[in-house]
Amino acid sequence: MQLDLPTERKVCLVGAGDAARLLCKHLLRSSVDLSIITNFELDSSWSSTVGTPLCSHPVMTKSVNPGEKDELKVAVAELMPTIIVVAGWPAFVGASIRDSVGGRIFNYHPSELPVLRGAATASWAVMCGTSRVGVSIHQLTGKLDAGPLLIQYTRDVGREVETPIEYLDVAYQIANQIVFPEFAGMLASHKFVTLRPQEEAKGVYFPALLTPMNGVLQFSWSPAETVRFVRAFSAPYPGAALHYRGEVYRIREAAMAEGFLKGHPFVDGLISNRDQRTLYVHVRGGIVAFGSITDSQGQDISPKDVFRIGDRLVQPPEIVARSLSYRST
Repeated sequence: MQLDLPTERKVCLVGAGDAARLLCKHLLRSSVDLSIITNFELDSSWSSTVGTPLCSHPVMTKSVNPGEKDELKVAVAELMPTIIVVAGWPAFVGASIRDSVGGRIFNYHPSELPVLRGAATASWAVMCGTSRVGVSIHQLTGKLDAGPLLIQYTRDVGREVETPIEYLDVAYQIANQIVFPEFAGMLASHKFVTLRPQEEAKGVYFPALLTPMNGVLQFSWSPAETVRFVRAFSAPYPGAALHYRGEVYRIREAAMAEGFLKGHPFVDGLISNRDQRTLYVHVRGGIVAFGSITDSQGQDISPKDVFRIGDRLVQPPEIVARSLSYRST
């Protein structure tokens, strides 16, 4: 499928965060007429990423509230772009905006689409044990992350990605080194672009996550499942929740501990050992070593000072049920 690009290249970047700033850098290096819509006033982080102060470029900027759909619609109408690119925008872009540029609207998504559509991509990728980090540019349509693909690159890191921040770092490397330069070049010089449909049968969607609500450990999981869950809520997030004696603790590190015992469902949640840095807990079929533990105030704690060997960690059933049913909007 071919999509003609307009003679007048008035590109509007709608976005926020690291991905938007990196894309801005490459668009400024091209010959497009660039404007920016973001959800806060542009600060020094944009200039440091771009490499030069934004004020030195002829760029129109607008700040809007993503929660107010009409604000984005008005801002786009005022800037009158012929092409829109979206990166890290925390809200759905409506049909009237997509139609205003004749479907010439493209979205950055940090996955190998159609896999990992939706939100919280990095956390779900870690939880599901992927070794592949993808970056996609696709046409934005009315169906979430399902539009035809323009550019896609994937890198296999050779092992399971261990944290969300590692996943995003690799995605940003791919975007900065390969995808964004190619994309900016297309927008600057191509008369048309070629799109290919996604394989809908392989589409996998995931919802947004909210760590305080969804990040609740369960000790009936296998050691590998427990480790991946903790890592999925680690940096840049506060960690998976553990309830003990009326207090909530957050865990950001986990590893499978060596041992020869096969385990039993009755030992799930038992504290097998602890020292100044590490808490050892029985889970289904093994033992997991938890580290980087903080209290409810975010202060580092020593497991030896808090946890008692032989106690059983029991997550409140109502908290577990809420973690499974809660969906962030």
